[in-house]
This record gives sequence, structure tokens and C-alpha cells, in this order.
Amino acid sequence: MLYITYAPGPGPRACLGEGLARTELFLVLVTLLRRFQFVWPKNAGEPDLKPVFGLTISPQPFNLEVRFREKEKERP
Repeated sequence: MLYITYAPGPGPRACLGEGLARTELFLVLVTLLRRFQFVWPKNAGEPDLKPVFGLTISPQPFNLEVRFREKEKERP
């Protein structure tokens, strides 16, 4: 059998679309933050910061109010 060895190795395997996916995720997040206000409800009290352990660690369920942002007036 013939075995081929790469001297330094081909390096870590990386997804070719990772850069595009990160950019798209950033654009979606920025668009949401520009168009909406995320507000903690007044009657919700303090958030419970204890994690929920399971297959992954996740936060306790919570509610948020999502409001449209008012359009900025056009500048002259």
C-alpha cells in the first residue's frame, strides 16, 4: 500500500461558507436591532439568571416586548 503524507498537514477543516454565514448573521441581527426595540416588560420583575441544565445549558424562559422603532425624520 502507498500512504501519502502531507508534511505540514492540510490544517484544520474549515467550512468554506463560514465567513458568509457570519456576515449574514451579523446583517440579520443589525437589521432587527435597527427596526425594533427589545424592552423588558414592567410587570416581569427581575430576570432569573439560573441556568437550565439539559443537553445544553440554556437560560430560564422569559418574555420580552418587541416594538417597532419610530422612523427618524429625514434631515434637510
